[in-house]
Amino acid sequence: MAGRSKSGDRDDGVTVSFGAKFARSEQFKAVFREGMALVEAAATYLDGDGRKEARKLRPPHSLAYATESMRLTTRLMQLASWLLIRRAVSEGELPLYGTCTMLVPVRSLNSSAARCCVDPAPAEE
Repeated sequence: MAGRSKSGDRDDGVTVSFGAKFARSEQFKAVFREGMALVEAAATYLDGDGRKEARKLRPPHSLAYATESMRLTTRLMQLASWLLIRRAVSEGELPLYGTCTMLVPVRSLNSSAARCCVDPAPAEE
Protein backbone atom coordinates (compact mmCIF):
# COMPACT_ATOMS: atom_id res chain seq x y z
CA MET A 1 0.00 0.00 0.00
CA ALA A 2 1.49 3.32 -0.97
CA GLY A 3 1.83 6.00 1.66
CA ARG A 4 1.37 9.73 1.55
CA SER A 5 4.01 12.34 2.13
CA LYS A 6 3.62 15.13 4.68
CA SER A 7 2.37 17.42 1.95
CA GLY A 8 -0.42 14.95 1.14
CA ASP A 9 0.98 13.97 -2.25
CA ARG A 10 1.08 10.32 -3.09
CA ASP A 11 4.53 8.80 -2.50
CA ASP A 12 4.65 5.48 -4.40
CA GLY A 13 8.09 4.69 -2.97
CA VAL A 14 6.75 4.13 0.56
CA THR A 15 5.14 0.86 1.53
CA VAL A 16 3.46 0.52 4.90
CA SER A 17 3.23 -2.95 6.42
CA PHE A 18 0.03 -3.08 8.44
CA GLY A 19 0.97 -6.41 10.05
CA ALA A 20 4.35 -5.21 11.29
CA LYS A 21 2.94 -1.88 12.48
CA PHE A 22 0.02 -3.57 14.25
CA ALA A 23 2.27 -6.12 16.00
CA ARG A 24 4.19 -3.24 17.62
CA SER A 25 1.06 -1.36 18.71
CA GLU A 26 -0.64 -1.07 22.07
CA GLN A 27 -3.76 -2.52 20.45
CA PHE A 28 -1.87 -5.72 19.58
CA LYS A 29 -0.61 -5.94 23.16
CA ALA A 30 -4.22 -5.78 24.35
CA VAL A 31 -5.30 -8.40 21.78
CA PHE A 32 -2.38 -10.59 22.89
CA ARG A 33 -3.31 -10.34 26.58
CA GLU A 34 -7.00 -11.01 25.89
CA GLY A 35 -6.28 -13.88 23.51
CA MET A 36 -3.90 -15.60 25.90
CA ALA A 37 -6.35 -15.05 28.78
CA LEU A 38 -9.05 -16.72 26.68
CA VAL A 39 -6.76 -19.70 26.02
CA GLU A 40 -5.95 -19.97 29.74
CA ALA A 41 -9.59 -19.69 30.82
CA ALA A 42 -10.70 -22.37 28.36
CA ALA A 43 -7.87 -24.69 29.41
CA THR A 44 -8.73 -24.20 33.07
CA TYR A 45 -12.38 -25.03 32.41
CA LEU A 46 -11.65 -28.07 30.25
CA ASP A 47 -9.16 -29.46 32.79
CA GLY A 48 -11.39 -28.73 35.79
CA ASP A 49 -15.14 -28.18 35.80
CA GLY A 50 -15.52 -29.23 32.17
CA ARG A 51 -13.92 -32.60 32.85
CA LYS A 52 -16.18 -33.15 35.88
CA GLU A 53 -19.28 -32.23 33.91
CA ALA A 54 -18.22 -34.39 30.95
CA ARG A 55 -18.08 -37.48 33.17
CA LYS A 56 -21.81 -37.11 33.79
CA LEU A 57 -22.63 -37.26 30.07
CA ARG A 58 -23.83 -40.40 28.32
CA PRO A 59 -23.44 -41.35 24.66
CA PRO A 60 -23.97 -39.67 22.21
CA HIS A 61 -23.57 -36.49 24.27
CA SER A 62 -20.21 -37.56 25.69
CA LEU A 63 -18.90 -38.10 22.16
CA ALA A 64 -20.20 -34.71 21.03
CA TYR A 65 -18.58 -33.02 24.04
CA ALA A 66 -15.25 -34.74 23.41
CA THR A 67 -15.33 -33.79 19.74
CA GLU A 68 -16.17 -30.15 20.39
CA SER A 69 -13.66 -29.78 23.21
CA MET A 70 -10.92 -31.10 20.89
CA ARG A 71 -12.00 -28.64 18.19
CA LEU A 72 -11.98 -25.82 20.71
CA THR A 73 -8.55 -26.81 21.98
CA THR A 74 -7.17 -26.96 18.43
CA ARG A 75 -8.51 -23.52 17.52
CA LEU A 76 -7.25 -21.99 20.75
CA MET A 77 -3.79 -23.46 20.20
CA GLN A 78 -3.78 -21.98 16.70
CA LEU A 79 -4.74 -18.62 18.22
CA ALA A 80 -1.99 -18.86 20.84
CA SER A 81 0.55 -19.89 18.20
CA TRP A 82 -0.39 -16.98 15.93
CA LEU A 83 -0.18 -14.49 18.78
CA LEU A 84 3.15 -15.83 20.04
CA ILE A 85 4.71 -15.87 16.57
CA ARG A 86 3.55 -12.33 15.77
CA ARG A 87 4.91 -11.10 19.10
CA ALA A 88 8.22 -12.91 18.57
CA VAL A 89 8.61 -11.37 15.11
CA SER A 90 7.79 -7.87 16.35
CA GLU A 91 10.28 -8.22 19.23
CA GLY A 92 13.00 -9.51 16.91
CA GLU A 93 13.10 -13.01 18.43
CA LEU A 94 12.17 -14.59 15.08
CA PRO A 95 13.09 -13.36 11.61
CA LEU A 96 10.26 -11.73 9.69
CA TYR A 97 10.90 -13.88 6.66
CA GLY A 98 10.16 -17.57 6.90
CA THR A 99 7.47 -17.32 9.55
CA CYS A 100 4.65 -17.33 6.99
CA THR A 101 4.11 -21.08 7.08
CA MET A 102 3.99 -20.98 10.88
CA LEU A 103 1.16 -18.46 10.77
CA VAL A 104 -1.11 -20.45 8.45
CA PRO A 105 -3.36 -23.14 9.93
CA VAL A 106 -2.53 -26.56 8.50
CA ARG A 107 -6.04 -27.03 7.18
CA SER A 108 -5.78 -24.04 4.84
CA LEU A 109 -2.28 -24.55 3.43
CA ASN A 110 -3.64 -25.45 -0.02
CA SER A 111 -6.34 -22.79 -0.11
CA SER A 112 -6.29 -19.23 -1.33
CA ALA A 113 -6.67 -18.17 2.31
CA ALA A 114 -3.10 -19.37 2.90
CA ARG A 115 -1.63 -16.07 1.76
CA CYS A 116 1.19 -14.92 3.95
CA CYS A 117 0.31 -12.25 6.48
CA VAL A 118 3.89 -11.03 6.88
CA ASP A 119 5.92 -9.06 4.38
CA PRO A 120 7.37 -11.09 1.52
CA ALA A 121 11.09 -11.79 1.53
CA PRO A 122 13.17 -9.14 -0.19
CA ALA A 123 14.23 -9.83 -3.76
CA GLU A 124 17.71 -11.19 -4.17
CA GLU A 125 20.18 -8.71 -5.66
